[in-house]
Amino acid sequence: ATRARVTTLGSRWMVVTESHWSHDANQAGVLFTFVDAAGNVSSETSAGIYNVQVRGSLDVASSGANALIVCPTGSNWTNTEVQAALVEADGTLRFTNRVLTGYAGMGQFRPTVTFDGRNYLVGFESYENNAWFYDFEPDILGLRLAPDGTPLDARGFALWDGEDWERSVDATSLGEEKALLACAAYDDGAHAAMRISLRALRPEGLANFGTGTAGCDGLQRMDANREPRLGSGSFALSCERATAGGAGLFVLGGVPEVAGSDPYALGVLFHVDPTPPNLLRLFPVVADANGRAERLFPVPALPALIGRTFFFQAAFRWSLPCVPSSSGFSTSDGLAVTIRP
Repeated sequence: ATRARVTTLGSRWMVVTESHWSHDANQAGVLFTFVDAAGNVSSETSAGIYNVQVRGSLDVASSGANALIVCPTGSNWTNTEVQAALVEADGTLRFTNRVLTGYAGMGQFRPTVTFDGRNYLVGFESYENNAWFYDFEPDILGLRLAPDGTPLDARGFALWDGEDWERSVDATSLGEEKALLACAAYDDGAHAAMRISLRALRPEGLANFGTGTAGCDGLQRMDANREPRLGSGSFALSCERATAGGAGLFVLGGVPEVAGSDPYALGVLFHVDPTPPNLLRLFPVVADANGRAERLFPVPALPALIGRTFFFQAAFRWSLPCVPSSSGFSTSDGLAVTIRP
């Protein structure tokens, strides 16, 4: 047995391993075992999937109600696929032997999986963009599955797809439909070597644009805590690198200024058109001691809002000895918020 992975499922831990039938067998069965809080270990159960090609390559993640196991299967480098099994909290299998990457050839390997608070996110190496089977320059792609295992993507989407190697991806949940991924990616700079590359994924319905005018602690960036879903009472916007403990504004507009403008000659770039009637509202905010400002923006349960996009930007006032503009203000980038069903 090798490659033990563990997650929490229900009130127990679930340990997943691959089990080889002999010391030199390439193929392996995937087994799972439950361990309770007192240390009692259940008997091993087959997940019904078989791991081949890349010894020690499997992963598991839990939604709390069930757990998704992923591993590669196939007979050679050009037809290996990522397959999955979904295990319920009582140990029963909802499904097994489900191929996730059958849409493309050339081989998919080394999957990882995390649950981002809403969906399962599977990352994997893929050779589907290789012109020939011997190129062996993998890209990192991703797929999402709903908690019941329903595929949400018809095919893998690019996480890293440069011309050189990207491999050995791993992922962890940041909660609230957000995840952090890391892989080894080739950097052809001064050292011409593999380097660790990071990428964060966040909820749908959010898009940043522009750069704003930096404050005394650098560029400010707006973000949101979750997907802007209809009727969400906990949707909130935030801005980093604001004035520590200082006052500012969140600006709401109906028209974006993608390139940025300064109609009032304040020395800052506006990415929301600040002229009436395009300027919709101003919301006072106060940053905490770390320069982070946040404000709750509940989304009304009005069907007419679905698909509408609103544009936000933050502005903060600074004082001596650092004054980032002639008016003393700084501005963040813009944030487009599209209301989701």
